[in-house]
Formats: sequence, structure tokens, C-alpha cells
Amino acid sequence: MGALQYIFLRQSDFAESGAGSNNLSVDSSQTHSLRGILGGQAYWQHPTAAGLLIPDLHAQWIHEFLDTHSTVLVNVAPAVTVPGLDPGRDFALLGVGITAARSERVRWYFAYDVQVNDRQVFHIGAGVLEWTW
Repeated sequence: MGALQYIFLRQSDFAESGAGSNNLSVDSSQTHSLRGILGGQAYWQHPTAAGLLIPDLHAQWIHEFLDTHSTVLVNVAPAVTVPGLDPGRDFALLGVGITAARSERVRWYFAYDVQVNDRQVFHIGAGVLEWTW
């Protein structure tokens, strides 16, 4: 599978109050991300007395094409530019999941994914109960 993902994130400006001359004022910031994603998924069906079990394994490589650095301008005396997150350019997204189909109308799904590179690790869990009427 392949995908192209665009993300736009805007953080509004804000100002502290209550600390007099020590109040901070932070300018708004914008971040753009364009990611290419390549990967695959393997799954198999396992019939049981309670229904159909479908375990799966999936892996993706994610590459960031745009700038990976972000900065924030903090207005104190004097104004300071603070480096933001730099999540890196390449990630691996690895995961496992299982679907249980009790009938044509009821199924549930659980998944665990980890997104990792040399700078950070994200753990992601999900659960879905689907009931079709």
C-alpha cells in the first residue's frame, strides 16, 4: 500500500497574565507536513466456534518531505526564538491487530502500533466495537 499525507497545524498566539512583567506572550505558529507512506499488511482468517478471528500484522515506512524543524517566538525582554519539536524525517510504523466477527452484524477490533525512529517512540492502541443494524 502507498499513501501521501498532508498535515497542517496552526497554534494560536497566547499571553500569560498575573505575573506582571514576567508574563509571556507567544506568537502564533504554523507547521506543514507532507509524508509519503509505503507499507504492507498480512492477515489470515481463523474460524472458531465463537466466530471468525482475523489476526493481522502491518508495517509502514513514513518519510517526511517538508521541513522537520519548528520554532516558536516567545516575547519576553528580549524576544526569544525557542526551537520546537524536530521529530525526524523517517519513521517505522509497526503493528498487530485482531478482528473477531461474532456474526455478520457484530465485530470488534483491537490494535497496537508503535511509531519509532532514532528520536522518539509513540505507542498507539485502538479498540473498535462495530454493530450493524
